[in-house]
Amino acid sequence: MKSLVLLSAAVFLAALPALACAQISSDIDMVLTDQTPYPAEPGANVDIELGLQNNGYGEASNLAVEIVPASPFSLVKGDRVKTYPTIGARSTVKLTYTLLVDDSALAGDYDLEFKLYNPVTPESYESKEIEITVLGETKLIVGMVETTPETLEPGGRATIHVTIDNVGTGDARHLEVRMNASSDDLVPVLSGGMVYVGDLEAGESKTIDLHFNIDPDADQDTYLSTLTITYKDEDNEESTDTFTIGIPVEGTVTFEIVSIEPSFTRGTLEIEVANKGTGDAKSVEARLVVNGETVGVDYLSQLKATKKTTFDFPLVMSGKAELVINYMEPGLDKKTVSKDLGPLNLAAPGGGTTTTLVFVIILAVIGYFVWKRYFRKRKR
Repeated sequence: MKSLVLLSAAVFLAALPALACAQISSDIDMVLTDQTPYPAEPGANVDIELGLQNNGYGEASNLAVEIVPASPFSLVKGDRVKTYPTIGARSTVKLTYTLLVDDSALAGDYDLEFKLYNPVTPESYESKEIEITVLGETKLIVGMVETTPETLEPGGRATIHVTIDNVGTGDARHLEVRMNASSDDLVPVLSGGMVYVGDLEAGESKTIDLHFNIDPDADQDTYLSTLTITYKDEDNEESTDTFTIGIPVEGTVTFEIVSIEPSFTRGTLEIEVANKGTGDAKSVEARLVVNGETVGVDYLSQLKATKKTTFDFPLVMSGKAELVINYMEPGLDKKTVSKDLGPLNLAAPGGGTTTTLVFVIILAVIGYFVWKRYFRKRKR
């Protein structure tokens, strides 16, 4: 009986180390003791310090700690695997690492995984996770500016479509856009110069509409306006971004035929043309085409809005005619417009036609020679 008791005691004592190891392994814990900077920033390094704690009452031995970095983290400094022959009871060891945060990392809390195992059997591991806080950076840009109508005219109303893009890694909250024109010629329609957008998440775009009236006396020019965008960033701090955009007021060109008059003394056909639009026409070329053939070309450097001019062409009394006008719009786009003049049937002085005029001239010439001959005979 005494031998059986001694044998049982020996077996128990021999099993103590295994029992201790089994107990100790479950008492190993890992905590984040320091993170610099806090929170981590996308595109920058972050230094972390961990405490590997043996919370048991026995010594832990043959422990390996392996860091398993995953997106958005990559290991820059520190051993991927650290081995500890012993960790004393109720004691803590420090582990330090330097990680690089992806520059595209969005704001949030990320789990960084570690594996704890005996180096002899790495396939049997216990997983621990440490939470790393990443704070994204809000970055706003103005992506697109369009207007309705496409061509803005003095005296008109404009809707300006502006796209705001958040190309950063942090959200913008309570975003508000206000537009301030540099000239009194652009006047907001009621509250049309301010828009509340709300939240704009990282990678998100939103298009807003701003409404303005254009003064009837506004010049043809590009008016600079300031977009002021206020929002709260990931730190809940109020931020303000400003952007300058150009709003072109160009006007349109509208040609109308005022009159068509022959000048028999000058031998020209005078066509008066008015620009009844709101924009100036530049580099104007007027071409008179009769029966499909160009009979004359006249030029003008500029025809301003609400003004008129007279183009001169060789005298043509009849035929199917059109006036072809080539010009440059205020936006410097080349344009062509054709004005149908209809069939010409112009009267010569005294109400006759060209044929009558020619007949009268012939009769006058004949009469002159007859008179001259008769006068000579009488003189003899």
